[in-house]
Amino acid sequence: MSNFPSYVLAGILRSVGEPKKSGFLGRKLIVRTKALDLGIHQLLKIGVAAGAGRPVAALRIIVDSFDRDWDLDSVRELVDFIDVGPLVAANPDEPPWDIMAGPEFEDLEDGHIPWKWLGEPQLALHYTGWFTQALLWGVLHRREAIRALEADLTTSEESAARWKAAGLETSPDAWPESIEGLFEACDDLVSDFESERRLLAGFPIVLLEEQRISKHSLVTVDQNRPQLNQVSETLPAEQTFSTMCSSVGIAHWRTV
Repeated sequence: MSNFPSYVLAGILRSVGEPKKSGFLGRKLIVRTKALDLGIHQLLKIGVAAGAGRPVAALRIIVDSFDRDWDLDSVRELVDFIDVGPLVAANPDEPPWDIMAGPEFEDLEDGHIPWKWLGEPQLALHYTGWFTQALLWGVLHRREAIRALEADLTTSEESAARWKAAGLETSPDAWPESIEGLFEACDDLVSDFESERRLLAGFPIVLLEEQRISKHSLVTVDQNRPQLNQVSETLPAEQTFSTMCSSVGIAHWRTV
């Protein structure tokens, strides 16, 4: 499971007692489809949080998920393709991660799939696509994302009850209790992935030439000095965008 969403999804499922042993001498590992559905929803919730609180990391994960040469046209095409803002706006009473999730797997006849299928392209392509939608929605709609995440924190006991009703193991500290804790958990996931698997893709500076990204998420320019805008709640106020970029390999800032 070499891509980031596969890594995170596997971690979510392991945290609730998956996979299970099955077959002769318990040599086959399976994941129950109820667990898979709930795990994917949790994965998308993490994507929304990463987009809202850690937009540079979120955009790196998006870039890492698509194998292409990046220019302004390809960035625009990608944003057009994975932006689910209108769909979320049309369903204001539903949690955004529930809207982004595709068909559920619970109805599969056997009620489970082989654990090794999680990393197979036929399945990974689906939840990776939904995850990039969640990341981008969080980047472009930070205020709405934080409101949705805050509302979800108030219903954490209900969420735990759904997991238990599905016969899944849960832990009281399995989910952060604050928005800041959730953003820090996103940092930990990226750090763990890069230490245990591989480095994520670099950050193509051309992303910042796409007006929807530069307008809604990352920076404003004040006296020609890039400053953090909507991520100021999670980073020191004096930290500049260029300082943050240097830590992920962005060499310079360009305006268009």
